[in-house]
Amino acid sequence: MIAIAALAAFAEWEEWVNLALGLWLIAAPWMLGFTGNFAAFWTHLTLGLLTAAVSAWAVWDYRHEPHATA
Repeated sequence: MIAIAALAAFAEWEEWVNLALGLWLIAAPWMLGFTGNFAAFWTHLTLGLLTAAVSAWAVWDYRHEPHATA
């Protein structure tokens, strides 16, 4: 749902939510205790890193790109 909203029109807060969700995906195997499940562990870790990295890049790019004010 958040990703669909991000595609419709860019809003910085949506990228911050996606970043938080990516960090949750990274932490979830330890917090929920499924580090022993190899497939679930690596899926969460990989998708979390990708989600967090893309969201962090989008926020950084938005803050460092000159914007038209007309």
